Amino acid sequence: MNNDHWQKVERLLNDALSHPPAERGRFLDGACAGDPDLRHEVESLLEWQGGEQNFLTEPAAAVQPSLVDGAGTGDLSGRSLAHYRVLSKLGEGGMGVV
Repeated sequence: MNNDHWQKVERLLNDALSHPPAERGRFLDGACAGDPDLRHEVESLLEWQGGEQNFLTEPAAAVQPSLVDGAGTGDLSGRSLAHYRVLSKLGEGGMGVV
């Protein structure tokens, strides 16, 4: 996508953010009329903007328990995370376990 497109997305995002959340849908109805892809991009950015204050404040398993097949913490070997299966631990360090 070209630079003009992203400038338009950024402008619409900023304009939408200046509206109260309850009015943003109506604003986007007019601003993105006839361009569902543009509206989808702006809406996805609005969702991301709304969730940034909660970023990493809770463990993923607490927010979305269905991502982790099984409960608790510790060794996840043999468990599933979303559509991935954890086979074994690779290593660990000061920042966590891989």
